[in-house]
Amino acid sequence: MDKKYFNNIYYDVLAFYFWEPQHLGKKKNPDNKLNNSDKVMDHLSKMEVSLNHILSIFFSLAPKSFFNYFFQQAFNKYQNDSFIEDSDFVGEIGEAMQPDFFFVGSKQIIAVEMKINAISNLEQLMKYLLLNVIYQEKKKTSLPYKILFLGPGKFEDLWEESCKNTIELKKAFKNYKFPAETKKGEIKLNKYISRINLLLNKCEISHMNYNDFSQILKKEQKTSNEVYAKLLAGMINELKNRGLI
Repeated sequence: MDKKYFNNIYYDVLAFYFWEPQHLGKKKNPDNKLNNSDKVMDHLSKMEVSLNHILSIFFSLAPKSFFNYFFQQAFNKYQNDSFIEDSDFVGEIGEAMQPDFFFVGSKQIIAVEMKINAISNLEQLMKYLLLNVIYQEKKKTSLPYKILFLGPGKFEDLWEESCKNTIELKKAFKNYKFPAETKKGEIKLNKYISRINLLLNKCEISHMNYNDFSQILKKEQKTSNEVYAKLLAGMINELKNRGLI
């Protein structure tokens, strides 16, 4: 793999541990169908979780200007904020509401959910709303909340309910039947329902496909320094390799 792209270095690291799993306290399974590194790399390059890892690296190193431009394009509003990913909070909340990315700014909070082949549904939207309700409760804040769905295709392709836009999505959610608790029973939902519905009315929800995301990356390349340019090139390379752009 061409090591000029940072995403390829990620896969090189995985290949090393595939060949020498003893460093992880594991033994090779001789009966595994993924019996060579090419098959393993092909499998990993199609997984959503590995793209999540690559995006995590990218977001952790991208400058403030990227996030302002990215979210400006996503929500069609001028942005001038400083974002951090609140990994401590995400680690505290357990498995019930694990977001892909949860960015906290001084003026707003933006959650990002990424998809490749899987689709979203009203239950997942509920979890993202619940996530912010609990964040507000724990952190004593009332910052505006936004949710961005990053995925292939159009907005309607993303939803099990085939909602064509956010108006239809919010309308569909009004008929959502809340379960008594989250799937693993960590959180009882009854006390949060009214706040979730209230948040839905105020929350901004948007969608961006990978082609539009790549255009943001390419535009940033034109004005970036050498290190940032390499970071952008690696992210574009990953999207190309997956056939997402």
